[in-house]
Amino acid sequence: MGRTAVLSLIVVLLTPPAFGAGYSLLNAGIDYFNQGRYSDAITWLDKAIASGDLVPDQMHVAYLDRGLAHARQRELASAISDYTAALALRPNDQFAMRERARAYLSIGQDEKAIPDLAAAKSKKSDSFRSQFAIGLAAWRLGQYIEAGSVFSQLTRQVSSAWFWMQLSNVKSGTPLAQLDDKQINPQIWPNPIKLYYAGKMDEQSVLKAAQENTFAPAGNVCEANFYMGQWRLAHGDMSAGIPLLERAARICSNGSTEKFMTQIEMRKLAEVKQ
Repeated sequence: MGRTAVLSLIVVLLTPPAFGAGYSLLNAGIDYFNQGRYSDAITWLDKAIASGDLVPDQMHVAYLDRGLAHARQRELASAISDYTAALALRPNDQFAMRERARAYLSIGQDEKAIPDLAAAKSKKSDSFRSQFAIGLAAWRLGQYIEAGSVFSQLTRQVSSAWFWMQLSNVKSGTPLAQLDDKQINPQIWPNPIKLYYAGKMDEQSVLKAAQENTFAPAGNVCEANFYMGQWRLAHGDMSAGIPLLERAARICSNGSTEKFMTQIEMRKLAEVKQ
């Protein structure tokens, strides 16, 4: 998001007229954002928006960056409001669409996220990211057949899409995609998880492979715990699945799909217990 704010600053510098009071306030807000001082960024972006002398492109930037700052502080309702204002000024801004969708997903309003994700998908060449997010939203809504169909189209672009496809197939009762394990090199990550899903490798062997892989072993261990935990849960094995997800919740990095989805699954499990 820091890069986004920097790009926004460039847009502001190139957007005439550039010398009203709001312009200076806007740049101050962007500068605070880039420093990670999100509360200060919101304060100065508030002033820039209230100044009344920003041109439409500058207003778009102000709303978008204030939305990002609110999102960084987990003030998601305010973030959604700002993204909506930014989109009113620039309806085809796929970045704002994706960020609003992310905020909707974070507060459990998946049904509102899907139209934004679908619209963003149609705008640019990076549509597979939006399509993957649509698959995750469908999964969260319990639309497992739709989710499996989406993920099946992404297995070449997103390595984890194959796992989500198989998980969706289990949940929907759809036959699993076949895996030719003779063509799978267990030394290449995340193939050990594929072999686990195919019943060709046990959990301890997968975790050992994750730790021994020299490329991003911490991320590999996170993925191993998460996807094996999800596999167990999809098959109704709560006693084995929950500890794996709890471990994933502790070790997966903030911002990763696995961390985000672990938090969602753990909330679901807590609601079931209540």
